[in-house]
Amino acid sequence: MLLTTEAKVLLYLGQHPEATAIELALAIGVRERTVSYALKALRQDGYTVEEARGRTRMRRVLDRQLITGLKQVARREKDGDRSAPRV
Repeated sequence: MLLTTEAKVLLYLGQHPEATAIELALAIGVRERTVSYALKALRQDGYTVEEARGRTRMRRVLDRQLITGLKQVARREKDGDRSAPRV
């Protein structure tokens, strides 16, 4: 799959905002440290915000249209269509 780790994290967080780094790592098939780096980059670049909830963090994707676009790309890749999306 051509989606970056950050894109995979965004897609998962779009449906599971209370997911821990461990849950994210298991869901997308990477190590927890890789997820931690991706979460930090997404937060620093303004794609997500975090809110403390007791001992866990809830993460929110700020641009819902971004999630929609990533879902379309993921669907196309799953179907084997590697052509550029139409704009």
